[in-house]
Amino acid sequence: MNKKLLMIIGIIAAVAAALFALRPAYMSADPRPVVRIGVILPLTGDMAFMGQSIRRGINMAIDDINKNPEKKFVYRAVFDDNQHQPKQTISIASRMIARGKITAMVTMFSASAYATAPLLAQHRIIGLHGTPVRDVLDGVYNFTIMPPSDDAVSGFAEFARKRNAQRIAIVFHLAGTTLEILDALPASLPGEVRRFDVNHGVRDFGMMVRQIREWRPDLIITSVLPPELNIITREAYLQQLSVPTIHFSLPNATDDFSLFEGFYSLSYSQGSDEFIERMGRSNTFFAAYYYDAVRIFAAAVERAAGDSDAIPPAEEISAEIKKIRIHDGAVGRIDITDTGAFKSSFTIDRIENGQLVTVQ
Repeated sequence: MNKKLLMIIGIIAAVAAALFALRPAYMSADPRPVVRIGVILPLTGDMAFMGQSIRRGINMAIDDINKNPEKKFVYRAVFDDNQHQPKQTISIASRMIARGKITAMVTMFSASAYATAPLLAQHRIIGLHGTPVRDVLDGVYNFTIMPPSDDAVSGFAEFARKRNAQRIAIVFHLAGTTLEILDALPASLPGEVRRFDVNHGVRDFGMMVRQIREWRPDLIITSVLPPELNIITREAYLQQLSVPTIHFSLPNATDDFSLFEGFYSLSYSQGSDEFIERMGRSNTFFAAYYYDAVRIFAAAVERAAGDSDAIPPAEEISAEIKKIRIHDGAVGRIDITDTGAFKSSFTIDRIENGQLVTVQ
């Protein structure tokens, strides 16, 4: 080997050693065990705007947790895209579990929670589900991280009573969370109530809007997701249907308020001012709830481990989550129940000049 080649090899080795010495801290070898959290979100498709925001919130939580050198474990989120398709969710969940080393799994929306909850209980994995539906709860493995549907029913009923509404149209998607609300909502409302059901995949709502307009309601209560939400709203404008409307969590159903000027929303928290600033946008969707849920989970893992360096079993993590009881986080106060529900408060907001304004 000639001297020139040896010199080149020496230079390359020196540069590599220097780069290794200057590598970021997060790339350094960490001797702590890794706690992996499988996360299944719609990262493409109609609901990608929401899934991408939630992914950012989860990554922020992971970064904040791992900055603490006193943690016994390193936390990693493993993301996969279900395109908002329940069938893909169960396939992805099964694949994650088969690969092993998943201590918790995070899902979004009721259909994904229903699909994965039994599987997670079977394999003794903690489930953190972005849904308020009670049926997902099993008291040990599966937790719901949104305010319960009972609170949504109470919020709608109070809003209707304050407006003295006598004729109320309910326009809801026939899906997990809304179905649970629909079971209790009509009997809780004052006056006469009529339901106008919306199925996913329908694109022509001309007849439905005409029927609502001819009935002349005092108030419309709605919970519809894109793209049906936008289609119905445009059709209402075309038919000059102008009725006070309150939507269930409107800020979490769209990233464009231009169609919804004057709408009210029974809203989930967008997070604290600090959280909103870190996210870089006022509409954070559900990201604050997932941020808090991951923080709560990590705190429970650390407590359950005690003096051990071994990742604790799900049952011990679950018990520690419930012992936390009250968590003050990005969404405000969260009360953790014995059944595994994370309870927090709704607000009433209104779209004014393209901005979300809290009115109650």
